[in-house]
Amino acid sequence: MRIDPGHLHPPLIAALWCLALASAAAPDEWPGLRGPHHDGSAGRESRFASGPGAPALRWRVPLGSGYSGVAVSGGRAVTMFADKTSDVLAAFDAATGKEAWRIVMGGRYKGINGSFDGPLSTPAIGSGRVYALDPAGRLLAADLDTGRRLWEVDLLAREGATRPEMGFTSSPVLAAGMLILQTGARGGSIAGFEPATGERRWSVGDDSVQYQTPVVVRVGAREVLVAAGDAKLAGIDPGTGRLLFEHAHGGEPVWIASASAVPVPAGPGRVFVKTHIDNSTMYRLAERPDGGISIETLWKAPVLRQTYGLPVYHEGFLYGMNGRTVWTGVDAATGEMKWRTREPGDGWPTLVGDQVVFVTKAGTLHVGVVSPQGWSERARLDLFSDLAWTAPTVVGDSVFARSLGELVRVDWKAEAQAPTTTAAPGIGSPTLAGFLADVGGAPHHA
Repeated sequence: MRIDPGHLHPPLIAALWCLALASAAAPDEWPGLRGPHHDGSAGRESRFASGPGAPALRWRVPLGSGYSGVAVSGGRAVTMFADKTSDVLAAFDAATGKEAWRIVMGGRYKGINGSFDGPLSTPAIGSGRVYALDPAGRLLAADLDTGRRLWEVDLLAREGATRPEMGFTSSPVLAAGMLILQTGARGGSIAGFEPATGERRWSVGDDSVQYQTPVVVRVGAREVLVAAGDAKLAGIDPGTGRLLFEHAHGGEPVWIASASAVPVPAGPGRVFVKTHIDNSTMYRLAERPDGGISIETLWKAPVLRQTYGLPVYHEGFLYGMNGRTVWTGVDAATGEMKWRTREPGDGWPTLVGDQVVFVTKAGTLHVGVVSPQGWSERARLDLFSDLAWTAPTVVGDSVFARSLGELVRVDWKAEAQAPTTTAAPGIGSPTLAGFLADVGGAPHHA
């Protein structure tokens, strides 16, 4: 593990603690990939679908190609996409959809193996700053309000990062006052950076990294950063970089398996990980007397696999895609499949209370109740005519969703209303996008 000299001095620890408090998710925000709780669930104050009504389109704006998620904070909705010549990071007014600013990150990333162009990483927002990683390995910080560049790091040149075949995809994570990223650098494949300056404070691990992103999991009284690499599952103290556990998961480093693994918090001290083509694993984590973390396998089962979509956890059950056609409920204690259905189709779930907001690859939005007994749809709305490959963001009483050609805001209204803007045509071929939605699409990740 590499640690910068002096970073554990008491004054710096105090400063980091203050920054950690400042970076905590506000009541009505979605600060990055997987939301305020790192588990694909909306903030507890979210009111979307909380009473009678229906989803209604608030605004629609054209967007360039890309798979980046939408982060929302401080009245801004932020995402990444490709315009005609470049990959860009852009912020939109959350109330109106008007573009507030954009930053050119680099040249337009060209998709390979049948995928669309554009960035795959999702920005992170904290303390009035936006952090974004482009496919070429440029990590950038900008002012959330104005878009002014604050700093930029070339991970290849400065950190010795290894570029994955399809470009950098890991999403930055804010935890314990650190900006954390899986870089794939030798001798330090996971790194913590100072959010204000971009200086590296720690790095740990020697696993290869492709398209994974770490998450924060609560274990006892502490928060642990859990990261899946191609070969190992690691637990790290996010503030100091101390390695708390390392476990060989034995997975298959291919796109559909460990190469796209993002751990899913699934109850106190439990984490679900998809590392194999034909099965997934639930682990139990526990604090040890020496300050480390123990890890044991609870179960392995052929559930919630062969998909890039991540499940959500609610009251003892996981809900997600099993393959690319079956929406499934799974007992998190045993791995037993409780129910399955082909409705609403292949796509991306976000949990809101005991309900799920679901955006399909075919471009439809669905709202329904999940329980151990099944899925009960309440509402549906046609959103896009092109391919959607991003989980919806839920903030307050609104959903922010994107396709390969558009960004929309949907509100929950007592009565559905007409959209305030005219729909813009999607990019590329609608026929091709529809075909990809039908067959599950090209090899990409949520």
